[in-house]
Amino acid sequence: MNSKLIRNIVVALAILAIGIFVKGKLSAMSTKEEIREDRIKPRVKVIEVANDTIALPITVYGKLNATERVDLLAEVSGTFLDGDAPFLEGVAFRKGQIMLQLDNAEAQAKYELEQKNVLVAQQNFEKTKERYHRGQLSFLEFREAQLGLLNAENGKTAALFQARNAHIALWQLVQAFDL
Repeated sequence: MNSKLIRNIVVALAILAIGIFVKGKLSAMSTKEEIREDRIKPRVKVIEVANDTIALPITVYGKLNATERVDLLAEVSGTFLDGDAPFLEGVAFRKGQIMLQLDNAEAQAKYELEQKNVLVAQQNFEKTKERYHRGQLSFLEFREAQLGLLNAENGKTAALFQARNAHIALWQLVQAFDL
């Protein structure tokens, strides 16, 4: 036989013998009981808990910042004007006497402005509609004109709603003081 082949076989047998020897030493390091102990889960002490409210007084000093912004709006828009007598603490009023008057010129002007916005938006929509039918504008531009008209009408409706809401709030105020 070839000496090279014999040498390769001897090296392979030596590596195999060393591997078997190392395996025996490593397996002898831990016993089966130790392996079983590792697999056993640790015991945990359990106690019953009842839900209850606990009062924790906390005293804090410093600056407070809101997490969300809140807008507060008055129910009645307009400017309050004095009635028959100044509306001050200690002033007496008789039945039928005017306590306060509301100047709703601002709400009226806003409504009129919204009406004019609707007229302008209607004219703009009609011109855009004609140009769209002639093929001079794209569908997107036509839709923008439609949305402009809808937004103007919504603004007019909102202004009318605010004016009516102010009127109702004032009427409720008058009914509350009707003696």
